[in-house]
Amino acid sequence: SSQGQFVQGPDDVPTVPVPVRRLDSLNLPPPAFVKIDTEHWEVEVLRGAEGTILSARPRMLIEVHDTRLGEIIKGWCRHEGVNYGFEELGATIPAAHPGVQRYLFLRPKD
Repeated sequence: SSQGQFVQGPDDVPTVPVPVRRLDSLNLPPPAFVKIDTEHWEVEVLRGAEGTILSARPRMLIEVHDTRLGEIIKGWCRHEGVNYGFEELGATIPAAHPGVQRYLFLRPKD
């Protein structure tokens, strides 16, 4: 297994493979708050945690790197059965997080 070992990624950037599991499969206590900052994988995290999110109804803070990703997450919030509201919190300081457009704060409507 290469887990925990450096491997060569695109453009000769070293990467480290990590195991991936659905949050729904971990049998954790219901969260009250979830922060998602997964470098363009936020939608996949939402999908892997959907059962937990829909049953626990936590508030969430999601870092959004591009407009298209933000629109997909907003669409997920509006989806029947999800019923989450969202608020855009604005951009972060560019020097601290270059390329980050904004955060979305999500909260259940019910």
